[in-house]
Amino acid sequence: MSDPKLNTRIKKTKRMERALSRNKRASMNKILISGLITHAIIGVRLNEQSIKQKLIIDLSFAVDIDRAALHDSLLDTQDYSVICSEIVSFVEKTPCQLLETLTKKLSDYLISQFQLQALQLKITKKPMDIPGVDVCVEINSEF
Repeated sequence: MSDPKLNTRIKKTKRMERALSRNKRASMNKILISGLITHAIIGVRLNEQSIKQKLIIDLSFAVDIDRAALHDSLLDTQDYSVICSEIVSFVEKTPCQLLETLTKKLSDYLISQFQLQALQLKITKKPMDIPGVDVCVEINSEF
């Protein structure tokens, strides 16, 4: 004979497991912005501090894609065109000597400005004094 209380607990447990599984999938979804080009004053050497240099920015951040897809509404996700505009504006008005400093400052800005829960940010520079080489700094933040 089956115990009704036990059956109810089993059903609740299964519902909770399904909900947790959905939450895990949602938290692993992300938006990727790749190859965003901007220009900035960046460098330690004098010649670098007088000329804007090309920087390439790659960013990925966690989003709840399920919610956005359910309503098909920009209100349920991050507007990546706004994020791109903010990145360009921030980088162009934030001169730094080190790529590490700019990457950290931009990461902190994006996390606070857009309430991002997880972020991967990479900034690539082609150093003026090392032809043919790309130098990248990457930050991974997860809360």
